[in-house]
Amino acid sequence: MRIVRVKIKNYRNLEHIDIELDSIVVLIGENNSGKSNFLRALSIPLTSDDSGNTKRLSWYDINKKAKNQYYDFLANNRDSIINGSISIEKFMSYVPTVSIQIYLKPEDNEHYNVNDILVKDDEWYGGITYHFCSMTGMSRTSGESPEGRSCRRTLKRLARFVP
Repeated sequence: MRIVRVKIKNYRNLEHIDIELDSIVVLIGENNSGKSNFLRALSIPLTSDDSGNTKRLSWYDINKKAKNQYYDFLANNRDSIINGSISIEKFMSYVPTVSIQIYLKPEDNEHYNVNDILVKDDEWYGGITYHFCSMTGMSRTSGESPEGRSCRRTLKRLARFVP
């Protein structure tokens, strides 16, 4: 099994990455260009909670541009947030999230019994998605997104503190 594609959104200095990988991958770049962050992002969905390494991200792991867009939205919509006239959907579309998707594919010599589930149109697909919602502090490894109920409660709490 090998990683064939990686999508990373809003993780540290990686704003939006979508690359396909070959069997050999070499990372080359200047200092602070994101090589280490790319490797760390790859490790997050693959790390077991039992390993002692934490998967849990924080506000500091979110891309600076995504945070600035969120701050601008808060400043420009302060009154609507406080009086509750802004929809949860609109508000949540500005909340910074981190998403890491890893696409996997077995090599020809690997034999798995999951082909009945993970083959579509004769093409094998499978993967892992890690999603972190900064509003709730919730992270999930799968295809699920944060629960709306938790985000609504957080939005109500936040409205009291918007300057």
